[in-house]
Amino acid sequence: LFRSAELLEVDGQGSGQGCELRRRHREHYLRRARAMAADWCGPGQAAALARMRDDHPNLVAALKWSVSRPGEARTAAALAAALRYHWIVGGFLGEGRRWLDQVLDDLDPHEPGPGEHGGWLAERGEALWVVTWISLVQGDWTAAERRLVEMTRLAERLGDGALAAQAAHWSGLAQLFGGDPSAAVPLFEVAMEGHRKAGDTAAVLTASFQFAVSLAYGGEPARARSACAEAIRLADEHGERWSRAYALWATGIVDWHEGSPCEARKVALEALAVQRDFRDGICVALTMELLAWIAATQIEAPLSARLFGAAGAVWAEIGTAMHAFGSALEGDSIRSTQLAER
Repeated sequence: LFRSAELLEVDGQGSGQGCELRRRHREHYLRRARAMAADWCGPGQAAALARMRDDHPNLVAALKWSVSRPGEARTAAALAAALRYHWIVGGFLGEGRRWLDQVLDDLDPHEPGPGEHGGWLAERGEALWVVTWISLVQGDWTAAERRLVEMTRLAERLGDGALAAQAAHWSGLAQLFGGDPSAAVPLFEVAMEGHRKAGDTAAVLTASFQFAVSLAYGGEPARARSACAEAIRLADEHGERWSRAYALWATGIVDWHEGSPCEARKVALEALAVQRDFRDGICVALTMELLAWIAATQIEAPLSARLFGAAGAVWAEIGTAMHAFGSALEGDSIRSTQLAER
């Protein structure tokens, strides 16, 4: 539609014609973002993600205009939330968090709107679960907890089963990252059932690999392995590769915990191969961490050190760290680092 966001500067005075141009620009990228979110669970993920990375200046221009115009807060929230995979998978955690926090500040949480479901609260609910996801990955558990409380209450107020499933989902991740993987397990089970009822296969797949990791660190390796296999099966059924890479990483954790480093390395390398197309920094760093743990176990200290260094560079680039993913995963990282040093 536009060569670049710079074309919008043709109207620097804010005339009616210029506002209409900017509105059309924003609506174009809102449709694109919604289409990407709706079609995420399928074979076109990597291509859609690459297009959004190329269009990042346009996305920022659309959001800037929306948050600066009276009466556009609701649409700004819808755009910021629809861009969830761009923020999280595309490597824009900090920027996505800032936009989502801003649009939530701009939306009145007490505004009911017509029939509530058609009002601002629907957009607020979606923005809440997306910003909770980002906050947890960044290690800001206090902010995530505050958003979770509001999300849970909003789901009850609206009688919204899909939002209730999201509340259970991210409460489960909060428990896993907070150091209680066993408490996370039933929450993920509730979330996956709710996602299935809502017909949200992408959310089922995201919860599936997180569920598997919770089982692995909750002392249930057999169930964890079964959950990984089911996640991979479902991903393959839909031609979905992003969550498949995480399920492979989770399988590698189970293999490594059970004393099978060669099998763990094989699936970890398979997960990394997927990332040549996605370049999801979180999955890349987590998988390189796992490979570093495996190398330390096999007394390959120089290789382990290089892998830890590579993972650390990726963590720094995307703005988070191993600490954000909880004491269970961080504990394995610390022990493996110490083993490599010894």
